[in-house]
Amino acid sequence: MTHKLVLAFDTSTLNRLVSDSDSETSIAAILSGYEVLLPEMSVDEVCATPDPEHRKRLFSVCRRLVGVGQCALPAHWMLDALVRRYHAERHTFDWKSVPVRAQKIEQAVHDDSLLNDEEMVRQHRAFVRKLQKDFEKMFYRAIACKHNLTEEVSSDQLISIPTFMVCKATRSILAVCRNALRIGSEPNP
Repeated sequence: MTHKLVLAFDTSTLNRLVSDSDSETSIAAILSGYEVLLPEMSVDEVCATPDPEHRKRLFSVCRRLVGVGQCALPAHWMLDALVRRYHAERHTFDWKSVPVRAQKIEQAVHDDSLLNDEEMVRQHRAFVRKLQKDFEKMFYRAIACKHNLTEEVSSDQLISIPTFMVCKATRSILAVCRNALRIGSEPNP
């Protein structure tokens, strides 16, 4: 049995697939050659899309992609499951065996009520915006502490901190992932 490569999409990619003039070619290639992982956060953001027609097109693409893949639990739930499994099975821990599939979210992707309930969309959009603001506030505080910035710092000022920090962090994360793939499920001593 051959394993397909896995593609995970954020909402910007979904929006691009909806708005791109040649998206059918891209979608056909994805459907034929890859397994898709649709993160809960992307489905959340699609649910909060204010334009009903755009939301309908986004859900249509999500439905097609889930047909060759799965939705993933929220990231913090995945981390919690990994930590719990590691502590329960420290010597035999295999991170690939921890289930991360979110079948209820997959069902929600196929639920037309999410397309038509404008009040739910409005409430959900407000909730998602609040989460984003809370995250930014926490992130900006962490950056300010790391760089010993003592005065109150606005988000505009922190965005001017060199982008290479984000690139460096991304390279580190990718290195960890590559290393994890090399060592497979062997427990760390």
